[in-house]
Amino acid sequence: MAFPNGTTVTIEGIFLPKLNISPIIEYIERHLQVYRARLPEVAVNEHLCQYREPNVAEVHTFRAAASQAQVIGDVELTIMVSASPLPAAEQGIAITAGLGNLVAVENAGVQLKELGNYLFGDVDVLALETTASPIEPYDTTRSLQLNPQHPVARVLLSFIGSKLEEVRKQQVYKLRAAQKTEEARRLASEAQRIAEILNKDFKTVVGRLQDIRSASARPGDVSSHFGDGVEGDAEEGVWIEGTKTPGVLDKAFGKDEPSSKSNKDHSDPNIVRQGNPYEAGEGAVDPVGGIGRNKRRPRGGFNVDFRNLGEEADRSKYDRTSLSILINLDHPVVKNALRSSGVEDLNFRRLAYEIAFTEYSVALGYEMAEQDPEMPADDLLYEVRATLNRVSTSAALLYA
Repeated sequence: MAFPNGTTVTIEGIFLPKLNISPIIEYIERHLQVYRARLPEVAVNEHLCQYREPNVAEVHTFRAAASQAQVIGDVELTIMVSASPLPAAEQGIAITAGLGNLVAVENAGVQLKELGNYLFGDVDVLALETTASPIEPYDTTRSLQLNPQHPVARVLLSFIGSKLEEVRKQQVYKLRAAQKTEEARRLASEAQRIAEILNKDFKTVVGRLQDIRSASARPGDVSSHFGDGVEGDAEEGVWIEGTKTPGVLDKAFGKDEPSSKSNKDHSDPNIVRQGNPYEAGEGAVDPVGGIGRNKRRPRGGFNVDFRNLGEEADRSKYDRTSLSILINLDHPVVKNALRSSGVEDLNFRRLAYEIAFTEYSVALGYEMAEQDPEMPADDLLYEVRATLNRVSTSAALLYA
């Protein structure tokens, strides 16, 4: 007796107030990349899942060095650079151990570095399953992470991490070079003015968004929770009071020490409170600092930047990793306004402000929905409209 092709998966007995289908669809569509050669069809309810490859700006391929190839084989790593920031589900290198056998997705930590969330790719490593070892290369929990204790996985992670960092640094160098032109400097100045308006508004709502991650981009206007905004620092591995990671905070002069006659009449020093990550800590810390002597420690808040994201991309993009609003210089309406008016023309400025304000309002709505998935749609729409009205009103004089 012949049966039609296909597998039906039925899951029952789940008792939740509301099952969010979107993350499930995103998860499936991300992994369909590995099975493109077999063209599977996966449907979630009425939605037919399809993998949509991001708009690729560059493609880089790497071969393992001779010493690495002895362990992982003569593999080819493909790293692609997206034209715009990627959501978390689309970042990283898809690792297979044979056609269609996805075993891990690794990004070696570059996703938290500048432009690291633009990178994705794939590599096929048969040695992960053919090398005899008492240690498993990955677990069966579908965590999609390699076990660094496995001999093949250890070398593979080093290979992937070094190449991802190499490509990321190339992209940062190109971005820095592009920012040195006179027009780029004028755009950056305008972007900073927009960011100041957004961050004045952000101050009023940040208390309601405890789960928003601290920015890792250029200086903003929002002060840190303790002391003044975080000033520049070239030190790596530095942690300050924040929201991302459980930790222990250093004692602050004037806070944890008893008052004395010599300091009782003086206000607390305006400094940043540092700390260290610790899983059982009662506080929270964020990583800061970076590579290179000119790498400055960031301040908190939204960042605004003008980027070339491609003609087919939206006119703006919210980069959640760096808490940035990116205005797409390649979008036809922005490109035409800039070409005909120039950066300092009122028409271009009005367009840029309107784009940034709209994206910021939607971004705040997105963060609110992430923090409270049960928020009614009407309430969410009200928050987006209210935010757009606030920031537009605060910038009214700039339109004169």
